[in-house]
Formats: sequence, structure tokens, C-alpha cells
Amino acid sequence: MTANPFDRTTLALALLLVVGVTEAAPMSFEDCVMQAVTESEGSRTVASIRTACESTAGTRSTERAAAPAPETRVQARFRAEYDVASSDFAISTYQPNYLMYTNNTRFNASESIYASVDSDFNDLKQEEMKFQVSFKLPVWRDMLGSDVDMYAGYTQTSWWQLFSDEGITSAPFRETNYEPEIFVRKALDVDLPFDGKLAAADLAIVHQSNGRSELLSRSWNRLMARSAFDYGDLAFLVRAWYRLPEDDEDDDNPNTEDFYGYGDIRAVWAPNRNTFSAMFRPGEEESGMELTWSRPITQELRIYAQWWYGYGESLIDYDEKVNRFGIGVAANDFLMNR
Repeated sequence: MTANPFDRTTLALALLLVVGVTEAAPMSFEDCVMQAVTESEGSRTVASIRTACESTAGTRSTERAAAPAPETRVQARFRAEYDVASSDFAISTYQPNYLMYTNNTRFNASESIYASVDSDFNDLKQEEMKFQVSFKLPVWRDMLGSDVDMYAGYTQTSWWQLFSDEGITSAPFRETNYEPEIFVRKALDVDLPFDGKLAAADLAIVHQSNGRSELLSRSWNRLMARSAFDYGDLAFLVRAWYRLPEDDEDDDNPNTEDFYGYGDIRAVWAPNRNTFSAMFRPGEEESGMELTWSRPITQELRIYAQWWYGYGESLIDYDEKVNRFGIGVAANDFLMNR
């Protein structure tokens, strides 16, 4: 008996609906199904054709081609940095770069120190402009044939007495901290509990000073280890350091461990276009913390807010308590989702 062409068409449509070919099935599976329907004399069942074509195509019809997993915020940043470092113009941002107006409600820390050095410093204002410039560049990619890279980094943070109008003859930079460093970085992909990953590890030699002399001089040197822990939109940036010892007569800021401790931890959350961060730095006696928020306002700039409370905001005030809030603009943040 001759097979009815209408019955074959119906069978083909039924097969397509069952196996989902119309959505996204692999082409090889679709070709197999269509060929089986065309050549069938009507005696083969849908199940037998489906089983045969799954075996031939080497895949199940309900599976789709595996799409690459979406990048997490940490992975996106490291990939972008790696791409920039591969170019001829390989300087990239490092820490956040920002400019903001600030108010320190506890501004009584270093005024007496400044006045003892220069009588012009007798009317310091609690309102200041604070800005930070931070960048890095690759020094040695794939060191000795490994997957470890060496970078040079530089971060400069300044507190500017822009609003001084009495006593001080100009609007000076009350304090500037210079922080050059050399570090090596190894990108990692180590699975952690709760769907986390250890994304990278750094080892650095860090110098920080304020470039002043006599009573205003502050400086120290550290060996630093850093790690980035990646949980999708949430990351933890952990640092631990060891201060390189100095002779007592050369030590500009003794008892640093009382206020800076031996490391800090920063949580960064970028669930959408907003980026939030919280840093905590425990000292042996006192501690410091920082909260920040940013959000893009143009293609190039973000609104940026920062609150610092505690000790160690700057080298000159490392042993004085600060309560400072600021708001301004930033070029980048620790993690971003534009």
C-alpha cells in the first residue's frame, strides 16, 4: 500500500515538535530526522527515529550547544587589563581614580604638627578636596616562560586645602601620599566553596611616603600578598603585609602596627551599574574602615562617594581618628558594570 504524503508531513512536524529542532537543535540531528522521515515507508515510529538520530549525532535532542559561562566582574576586569597590557600603549588604571569634595568632622589631628613647622599653617579647614591618581603598566609578561606577569604600579593620594582663606598664604596640598610598587601576578581559576573562585594572587614590594622632611616626614616599606576571591557579582580583595624593619632613628612613624595592623579586606559588590565597596583594616589597638559607592553618569565618568572612619586614612594622620565624607567623580572603580 502506498504511503500517504500527508501522513509523512504530519509525522515530520510531530518529530520536530518532540525533539525541539525548531528551537536550537544541532544541524546534524535535524538532517538525520528529515532524512529518516523522507525515506521512511511509514512503519518506523517516532521513538525509533529519535533514538537512531541521537546516536548518530552524538548528542541528546534536549541539549543545546554549551554557551560560554558569563564573565564575573573580577574576570571581566582581569580580561580587560590583560587586553590593554597586550597593546603598545599599556598603561591602565589600578586603584580608583577620583576627585571629590570632602568634610572631616574630626579635623584636629595634624594642625598642631603643621603649626610647629610653619606658622602659616594656623587655620586648616575641615573641608578639603581629595583626589587619587593610580595606574600600572606591565614590566615583564609571561616571566621565564610561565603564566606569571610582573607589573609596576603607582598610586598618589592628595588632600588639598582648596578652601583656606585665612592664615595660609595659598591653598596648599596639606598631605600627599606616594605609593610606588612592583608586583607579580598569577591569574588563577581555583574552585572554592559556595560557587566561588580564587581568581588571582599577587606578591608585591610596596613603598609609601609623603615626601616631607623633619616632623612631617612619614614613610614605610612593606612586603605584601594579595588575593582576589570571586563570587560572581561579589568579590573579596584580601591583603596581608609585613613591614620591613627600620632603625629607630630612621623610623618616621613608629608603632604602625597599632593603627595599620597587618592587612585589610575589601568586599566589592557590582550587581548592576552601581558598585559598592566596604573595607576594614584592623590594627592592634585601633582600626579603620571605608565605604564607597559609584555609578556611571557619562561614558567616561562615575559619581563617586566615600566615607572614611577611623585611623590610617593618610600617613600624616595614621595615629589620629578621622571621620570624613566626600562626594565627587571617578574615572573607574574596583569593579564596574556599565
